[in-house]
Amino acid sequence: MKTFQEIKSSQFAKKNPIKNNFYTIYSLRFCSLYISFILFLFFSLSPSSIAKKYLRNQNRKESLKAHKQKQEAEKPAQFANQFNEKQNSNKTILESSIQSDNSSVNLNNQNQNQAEKENTNKCFLNNPPIRANYGVWINLWNYPKNPEKYFEELRENGINTIYLQISRSTTEAIKHPEAVNQIIKSAKEKNIKVIGWMYATLQNPREDAEKFVLGAQIPGLHSMAIDLEENLEPSRLILFSRTAHKELGKQYKITAITYNPSIRPIGSKFPWETIAREFDVIAPMIYWNKRMNDPSLVYAESCHAIQSLKELIKDVNGRAKSIHPIGDSHHTSEKEIQAFVQACLKEDVVAESGISLYPSHLASSDLWRALSGVSEK
Repeated sequence: MKTFQEIKSSQFAKKNPIKNNFYTIYSLRFCSLYISFILFLFFSLSPSSIAKKYLRNQNRKESLKAHKQKQEAEKPAQFANQFNEKQNSNKTILESSIQSDNSSVNLNNQNQNQAEKENTNKCFLNNPPIRANYGVWINLWNYPKNPEKYFEELRENGINTIYLQISRSTTEAIKHPEAVNQIIKSAKEKNIKVIGWMYATLQNPREDAEKFVLGAQIPGLHSMAIDLEENLEPSRLILFSRTAHKELGKQYKITAITYNPSIRPIGSKFPWETIAREFDVIAPMIYWNKRMNDPSLVYAESCHAIQSLKELIKDVNGRAKSIHPIGDSHHTSEKEIQAFVQACLKEDVVAESGISLYPSHLASSDLWRALSGVSEK
């Protein structure tokens, strides 16, 4: 005999067949999903599947690495092509400008030669030759707008040398080829020597050396200097110097523009020994305007800087390399420049390599006369 509960449940099933089937289907689906999940975990976490995933990841990494190496290998060639195209275009512009000047001169060669002799004699009469190099440094952003007038004023105030910036590591080898040609031409007419210079970051010493060499080959430049303020590891300095000397010859004198050793007393960390071995003339930047404005302090600072440098840049024979001190014309006074000159004379560096001021666009005629010792007319 059935109990009351059995009878009730059988009656409920008869009355709700759809709901009863729903529960059954839902239970079956849940069980199937649960079993699928268990199987997924089993196969995905098995040693063989883990090994396959590891091999796939390794292969992907190796392929990416190979692709990256291929791109890095192609970069130098691409850059070299771009660099050569830029330098060839600059060189073409400079050569065409020079050829045009030469063609105009050749139209009346004899008359031009006679006029040049007369102008040279006149220049020497008005501005007698100066026994040492007294110069100013011109950067890329401050080329003289009227070179003829500018150089005439320089000679009147005793300046016989300009240091003209040709490029930086971040520019073409000759940033302003037409302006450079015009400046060299005007300087020659006034009997002013032109020495080029370049600011090098030495991120790529070989590329910097190639730009330096192209600048040094500009007709009319006496020589070239290199401004060294960044990435001064000995290996970079050696690579730059030897690449440049290989193209220009061992006899070509390269001037190294350096920090003032009395301001940066970093001893063995600063590669003075390498600089002394690899370069021919050392030009320390003896700047003082932000630290002192007393002529006596300027004199003491300049003497100390030159004395320190003489000890730091001795060659293999124990002799100090040539030193060309660069004085400060950044809002400095005439008396301060005179004190700088007296210190250079005391240390006997003026006659051999000369002295100069930076920057040119902030140096007045008073400072030029204070540097050269020429009296005001």
